[in-house]
Amino acid sequence: MLISGFFVFVAGLVFKSQRSKSKTGAEGLVGETGVVKKKISPEGKVFVHGELWNAVSDVPIHVGTKVQVMNVENLVIKVKPAE
Repeated sequence: MLISGFFVFVAGLVFKSQRSKSKTGAEGLVGETGVVKKKISPEGKVFVHGELWNAVSDVPIHVGTKVQVMNVENLVIKVKPAE
Protein backbone atom coordinates (compact mmCIF):
# COMPACT_ATOMS: atom_id res chain seq x y z
CA MET A 1 0.00 0.00 0.00
CA LEU A 2 2.83 2.39 0.89
CA ILE A 3 4.64 1.71 -2.38
CA SER A 4 1.44 2.28 -4.40
CA GLY A 5 0.93 5.63 -2.68
CA PHE A 6 4.50 6.63 -3.47
CA PHE A 7 4.06 5.86 -7.19
CA VAL A 8 0.75 7.74 -7.33
CA PHE A 9 2.46 10.76 -5.73
CA VAL A 10 5.40 10.65 -8.19
CA ALA A 11 3.05 10.25 -11.17
CA GLY A 12 1.14 13.34 -10.00
CA LEU A 13 4.36 15.36 -9.89
CA VAL A 14 5.31 14.22 -13.39
CA PHE A 15 1.94 15.24 -14.86
CA LYS A 16 2.08 18.60 -13.09
CA SER A 17 5.55 19.34 -14.48
CA GLN A 18 4.41 18.48 -18.02
CA ARG A 19 1.55 20.99 -17.82
CA SER A 20 3.52 23.87 -16.30
CA LYS A 21 5.04 26.67 -18.38
CA SER A 22 8.72 26.41 -19.19
CA LYS A 23 10.79 28.68 -16.98
CA THR A 24 14.17 28.39 -18.74
CA GLY A 25 15.53 28.81 -22.24
CA ALA A 26 13.89 30.65 -25.08
CA GLU A 27 10.44 29.25 -24.26
CA GLY A 28 10.66 30.76 -20.78
CA LEU A 29 11.15 34.28 -22.16
CA VAL A 30 7.94 34.53 -24.19
CA GLY A 31 5.45 36.70 -22.32
CA GLU A 32 8.05 38.06 -19.87
CA THR A 33 8.64 41.76 -19.26
CA GLY A 34 12.00 43.46 -19.76
CA VAL A 35 13.49 46.96 -19.90
CA VAL A 36 15.05 48.58 -22.98
CA LYS A 37 18.75 49.35 -22.36
CA LYS A 38 19.64 50.51 -25.91
CA LYS A 39 17.02 52.19 -28.10
CA ILE A 40 15.22 49.74 -30.39
CA SER A 41 14.98 51.25 -33.87
CA PRO A 42 14.46 48.53 -35.27
CA GLU A 43 17.26 46.76 -33.32
CA GLY A 44 18.46 47.37 -29.78
CA LYS A 45 19.14 45.76 -26.39
CA VAL A 46 16.70 44.57 -23.72
CA PHE A 47 17.41 43.40 -20.17
CA VAL A 48 15.15 40.46 -19.28
CA HIS A 49 15.58 37.47 -16.94
CA GLY A 50 18.88 38.91 -15.69
CA GLU A 51 20.41 38.92 -19.16
CA LEU A 52 20.98 41.45 -21.93
CA TRP A 53 19.34 40.31 -25.19
CA ASN A 54 19.44 41.61 -28.76
CA ALA A 55 15.93 42.75 -29.58
CA VAL A 56 13.86 43.89 -32.54
CA SER A 57 10.53 45.70 -32.72
CA ASP A 58 8.13 46.95 -35.37
CA VAL A 59 8.04 50.36 -33.65
CA PRO A 60 10.86 52.46 -32.16
CA ILE A 61 11.13 52.03 -28.37
CA HIS A 62 13.19 54.33 -26.14
CA VAL A 63 15.59 53.44 -23.32
CA GLY A 64 13.88 52.70 -20.00
CA THR A 65 10.61 51.57 -21.56
CA LYS A 66 9.13 48.30 -20.32
CA VAL A 67 8.57 45.76 -23.09
CA GLN A 68 6.94 42.35 -23.43
CA VAL A 69 8.71 39.48 -25.22
CA MET A 70 6.62 38.19 -28.12
CA ASN A 71 8.97 35.67 -29.75
CA VAL A 72 12.54 34.32 -29.67
CA GLU A 73 14.38 33.40 -32.86
CA ASN A 74 18.13 32.77 -33.23
CA LEU A 75 18.93 34.43 -29.88
CA VAL A 76 17.08 37.62 -30.89
CA ILE A 77 13.87 38.54 -29.10
CA LYS A 78 10.95 40.34 -30.72
CA VAL A 79 9.31 42.76 -28.32
CA LYS A 80 6.44 45.23 -28.08
CA PRO A 81 5.85 48.00 -25.55
CA ALA A 82 4.30 46.57 -22.37
CA GLU A 83 0.74 47.57 -21.62
